[in-house]
Amino acid sequence: MLSSDIGEILDLSYLGNPLWRWLLMLAIVAATMIVLRIFRENLARRLRVLATRSDTDADDFVTDLIGKTKPALMFSVAMYAGSLTVELPETANSILTRDWRLSAACSR
Repeated sequence: MLSSDIGEILDLSYLGNPLWRWLLMLAIVAATMIVLRIFRENLARRLRVLATRSDTDADDFVTDLIGKTKPALMFSVAMYAGSLTVELPETANSILTRDWRLSAACSR
């Protein structure tokens, strides 16, 4: 009985998508944020070690750029990845695409 009730709840539709798709989107957004943050920290740490071994400023610049990647950019990438699981109207898709490009431009 309980499983059929949960199944009915997960099949409820909101904005043309069942609830389970929205939950999947949230899980993908959360997982992507975690992976991007870990990747950024590990890459920045390794690049800092390499940058201390050289005398050029270019590697210091790249290290700072990666280390200072804004959470808004990572969130935009995560939202875009999550949005691929739901069917959105064209207006929402264009807003997500524009938001991702705007975040990328502003993070520099």
